[in-house]
Formats: sequence, C-alpha cells, structure tokens
Amino acid sequence: TNLTEEKMKGENKDLQNVETDLVLPQILGSSYKMSLSQISWKSSNTDVISIKNGEGYTYPDYIGKVTQPSEDTEVTLTGTFMFTKTNSNIEKDYKVLVKAKAIDEEEVKKQMLEELNSKYTSDKLKDFNTQEKLDLNNVTGDIQLPRPSKIGLVNKEIKVTSSDETLLKINGYRTFTYQPIGEDKTVDLIITMTRD
Repeated sequence: TNLTEEKMKGENKDLQNVETDLVLPQILGSSYKMSLSQISWKSSNTDVISIKNGEGYTYPDYIGKVTQPSEDTEVTLTGTFMFTKTNSNIEKDYKVLVKAKAIDEEEVKKQMLEELNSKYTSDKLKDFNTQEKLDLNNVTGDIQLPRPSKIGLVNKEIKVTSSDETLLKINGYRTFTYQPIGEDKTVDLIITMTRD
C-alpha cells in the first residue's frame, strides 16, 4: 500500500489542513497493467468528504469532494486495496482533518441587515395608546415598539436607541415622546442587531 499523503493531498498543505478536494487513486502505478492493486474508497462522513468518480477512461483517480464544515472535523477515509495477482484485500484508514470554513464577516453583516430590514419594518411601530399603525410624519404620543420575538427576531440581539433622547426616550418596548415647542423635529430610531 505505497500510497503517500503527498499523492492524496491535492492542493492542500497536508492531510491535517484540508480545505480543498483530495486525490484518491483508483490504482497504484502508471497504468492498470503495471498496477499491483485496485483501490476503492469510503468516507466516514460524506457530508464533509464525499467520494466522486474522476474524469477519463483509464482508471482515473477518484475525487474526495470536500465541503468545509462550520468547525474543524476529522474524517476517516478508508482505502480498500484489492491485489490483482492474489485477489486478496486489505483496508487502510487515513485520518483527514477538514478545516472549518472561514466566516466572511461582510457576508454575515449583509445577511443580518437583510433580515433586520425585512422583519423590523416601520409598519410594526404602533401608537402606544390606540395601538393603531403609527403615522411616522405626525408622532404626537408614545410609540409601541415591536417585541423582536413576535416578528421573527431574537430579543437579546436587538437594541433600539434614539437620536435625541430629549424628544424620544426608549423605555423597554415603548418610547416616551416629548413634543418640541415651536417647530416639528425629526428623530431617528436606530435599530442595532448584534449576533455572537
């Protein structure tokens, strides 16, 4: 079973730092005639490494198709070597560590913003006293803020702040509204979503 890590690792640094597909030979040697054994493969976790047929006609290498998981995962690849001269088999296990997929923070932020924009919408704001939909251009009383868990969000992930606490003060899921004297003023409600 003269199958080396060098042959199997593909473009990876080694079998303990796997992020891309592996090369799983079907034969040892340059051709089937010259090969002493034919190899079949099994994966202990096909969600992380699945075995795919290679391309070509003359015993192409199998592909250990890697799907990076959310955390580092060890997978055992079992090669079954069938010796062509003696018709006998032996199995050999290869321990492979597939590295977790790197988190793209910009993509996560984008997804969170989309979730927030689609669920925490202005039509969810109500007049605290009447419970009617709020007229955002004519706020004269306290505002009932939506409870995040009631609109498909997680309470502890959402924080609401005011751009001017002298006019609009946040108190739980309610605002205390203080009308300005003399002229109308615009106050922003700032919704912040934080996720571990």
